[in-house]
Amino acid sequence: GIKIYFQNVYSNTKVEYLNANILDLETSRIVKKVPLKYKYLGESFVNRIQNINPGDNSLTARMLFNKDGLKIIKEKPILGAGGGGWLAMYQKHQSSPYSTKLAHNYLLQMWIEIGTVGFIIFLTLLIFLLMYFLKTFKQCEDMNSKTMLTGLGVTILIMLMHAIVDFDMSLPSYAIVFWVIIGLLVSQLNFTEDKISKF
Repeated sequence: GIKIYFQNVYSNTKVEYLNANILDLETSRIVKKVPLKYKYLGESFVNRIQNINPGDNSLTARMLFNKDGLKIIKEKPILGAGGGGWLAMYQKHQSSPYSTKLAHNYLLQMWIEIGTVGFIIFLTLLIFLLMYFLKTFKQCEDMNSKTMLTGLGVTILIMLMHAIVDFDMSLPSYAIVFWVIIGLLVSQLNFTEDKISKF
């Protein structure tokens, strides 16, 4: 790779570089535009996303955990392995040597512990929540209520997405916040056929 350093030589001034262009020297055409600053995303977040690659140890380990977790599910598919199922069984099914107490994937760990029956019930709950969320959002005429619904819905979605790649839900405080937010969302949903103007 290429490293380029920018320097401001004017004292008592500040320079912010927003973009850099890579030019073809022969045609002076812009070959690639490189954003140096992101308006809505933090630099550390962007760097983390850009640095994900298949050779990354963390990514490789999580893919391995998922593969081994599916082996546990195959062994105990219906009712699962019970609480602590991953910890009790992962060494029996691991593809290569590693040591971890958690599967680093909440949905996978839940599926291992409560089985396919429990996992389907959980997914059904999420599907009904989504259906009533969309119905309520569509019927809602008040902008403040729509903003509240959007905030709660997006928060739940982001928490779930992150829990798929980490062990967040195994932390009691995180799980409590997740279910409290679901409770807040449920309190805002319309389970009747009435038109909604305000909550």
